[in-house]
Amino acid sequence: RQRAGAVQDASARDQALSNLAQLVDMRVVMSSDGTDSVISGGRLLVSGSRSGSHEDLPGTRLDLSASVEVNRANALRLLGDVDGAFSAYEGAARTFDALGSIYPASVARLNGGVALLESGDRASARREAQRALVLAPESTEAREVLARIGG
Repeated sequence: RQRAGAVQDASARDQALSNLAQLVDMRVVMSSDGTDSVISGGRLLVSGSRSGSHEDLPGTRLDLSASVEVNRANALRLLGDVDGAFSAYEGAARTFDALGSIYPASVARLNGGVALLESGDRASARREAQRALVLAPESTEAREVLARIGG
């Protein structure tokens, strides 16, 4: 499926592809000295120290990985690859679910629903927006998307 209005301008498309390539190459490096780094394309993007309450290494790594996956999905959506974007949003939502990160999971599901809506798949978009609303009942964004869909 392709999203209507996908990026057609060559320079915007090149930028989206560059961002996507950077996201795909992104790695989290956690050293034994307590320093975490995010590296992409051989360049250091972020580095910082872990403190007592942030030493859940697998959870930290999974949370960052899911966040990167949401950004990858956003790039795919911009490029009009609805199926790729939805798959990435779904994967991120499952990871956030597993970590108990309710709000990020709802946002990932809602973004997947919006991508589906843009492709014309209203039934699947409604399902994802409803799933987002179950996770975050206070979400005005999910209610707005459901209103746009008509459900």
